[in-house]
Amino acid sequence: MMYAVCKTDIGQLRRSNQDVGRCGTLPDGSAWTLVCDGMGGVNGGDIASDLAGNVIEKEIAEGYKPEMQGDAVRELLCAAVQSANRAVYGRAEEDRFLRGMGTTVVAAVAREGRLDVVHVGDSRCYLVSGENVTQITTDHSYVQELVDHGAITEDEARFHPQRNLITRVVGTREDVKCDCNTVELKPGDIVISCSDGLSNYLEHDTLRAFTERFSGEQLVEELVRFANVQGGRDNITVAVIENRPNA
Repeated sequence: MMYAVCKTDIGQLRRSNQDVGRCGTLPDGSAWTLVCDGMGGVNGGDIASDLAGNVIEKEIAEGYKPEMQGDAVRELLCAAVQSANRAVYGRAEEDRFLRGMGTTVVAAVAREGRLDVVHVGDSRCYLVSGENVTQITTDHSYVQELVDHGAITEDEARFHPQRNLITRVVGTREDVKCDCNTVELKPGDIVISCSDGLSNYLEHDTLRAFTERFSGEQLVEELVRFANVQGGRDNITVAVIENRPNA
């Protein structure tokens, strides 16, 4: 049985929350989550994330069919992100005060035996399977490029002064490329998607410790609380899918 829960929080320093967290279940018992982290300052980060969230949620609800085979679900998610990109870009073109607004996106659908994830930007998706924690997504960021080229280590990246410089977002151009990932989903596995308001503080051992102690809504609450205790310098959004073994 798939269980989904999500929470968003303004954090300790921001005056507004430009994150969006959505989740739900589908007719066949599968589950989906969505995290968007808006950018554009007072000129539209919250508008971009909310608009993208609305478009993607609608396309998942209307486009998902239990009989989908192969990569059809992944293709549905990619198409939904493309639709969101057109919507955000089009809205910004209509209003000069919204020019340049955009949002990260990480969307996931978990069904029996399979997890499909698409993302743009630096919002992340992790898979906790037994004692193993895997970061499924790879940040679209300047700092990640430095890591990929061996210029800095992953530990150095966590504290790099330009770690928030994103190289790919939804809504700032007419077209956007999203990365797609598919992994095996086993009974007992936990899928955690989040904005950088949490991931900036997160290490794999920390995440595993939380999933060992908490589950469901309490897990989400505790992860948000953890980020706030660490400083809460940004908005915090967490979305969780648990593949709960049948009773």
